Amino acid sequence: MRVSSVISRVLLAAALTGCSTETPSPPASTPAYSELPPRKTTVSGIIFDPEAFYFSLKTFPSFPDSPPPPGMLIIGIPHLTRSVPVGARVSVVDGDTVADSSEVVTPAVAWQVPGVPTDDTIEYALRAEPHPEAGGISIGAPEDFPAPFFEPVPPSTYHPTTSLSPLRTLGPSCVSQVAMMVGEAGALSAVASYRTSHGTPTTVADLLNPAKVAGVALVWVISPSPFMDFFHEPLGDVEMVKESGQGTVYALDWQLPGSVAGQSPMGYYVSSASISPIGYYAIVFPPGATEPVSLGFTDTVTELPPPPDVPPSENGLRPYPLAPAFVPVRPGVSILRTFAFPSLSYPPPSEDEEYVPPTDMSWLCR
Repeated sequence: MRVSSVISRVLLAAALTGCSTETPSPPASTPAYSELPPRKTTVSGIIFDPEAFYFSLKTFPSFPDSPPPPGMLIIGIPHLTRSVPVGARVSVVDGDTVADSSEVVTPAVAWQVPGVPTDDTIEYALRAEPHPEAGGISIGAPEDFPAPFFEPVPPSTYHPTTSLSPLRTLGPSCVSQVAMMVGEAGALSAVASYRTSHGTPTTVADLLNPAKVAGVALVWVISPSPFMDFFHEPLGDVEMVKESGQGTVYALDWQLPGSVAGQSPMGYYVSSASISPIGYYAIVFPPGATEPVSLGFTDTVTELPPPPDVPPSENGLRPYPLAPAFVPVRPGVSILRTFAFPSLSYPPPSEDEEYVPPTDMSWLCR
């Protein structure tokens, strides 16, 4: 037998022996389930400058055989088109933490924030600010509403603005949310001018400086409406009282720009009366203030019943009831809109009436 054949057989036997004695390694275990990504909520809505909106309400021209456009926050209404801060962005925030932000706001009014963590225990807020890539904010839609047929909305330097309506991400989407943004041409300039003329030299920059002012809250009182948030016709002559907390309250009024000393470019000024004729107030918090302010509201107008041949108002007669409100202290400027309730009382449904389940309002995410 050849030596080479012997060596080949020995190597083959050794190989076979090794294969028969080695235990194969078990395959790596594969988990049956994998962790799902965290749930996200898409938040979307509209944005407007409430001061520019009111300016448009008061200055919009009248046309024969055409009723004035209503004060509704519906796309296509001229007042909303004229008050969109084009070039802004909207962020959903938890305190100082930004959950996610929108793209640049366009004249189309709408915005969307797709990546907000779904959590019904967190009370988010909406913050509007100039988008860093937009090159500034434009307002008034002058190409659609040219002068002199329409009173131009005064341009303004805009600042980050927090809307104080609470937002809880209860499901996969929160739609029709309302974000707001204001600039220097409205109440901020009016308050700074009033404080300066009464012995406290103040600029708008001072009102936005946390070392000098803990924050400024603007409060609008809005007339009753079945359209909920999508309505912005201020209710004048409502007294607002600060029941607890620190801060100086200023009642605001409006006239055409150039009519009253101390007016802001958009026509706002601090009223000499303690009750705002237009239902608009500013609260300036002193440095170091942290506790929320409690506010009470009283409608000071009493209406008499109409004659028998005149149909009653769908909201009833004034005075309207208003709920109290609580305003947190936030750096910079924030806005609260509080709504009056109709004074009508509706009779309870009859026992024989078919039960109608309440409308699902979860899309409001409150």
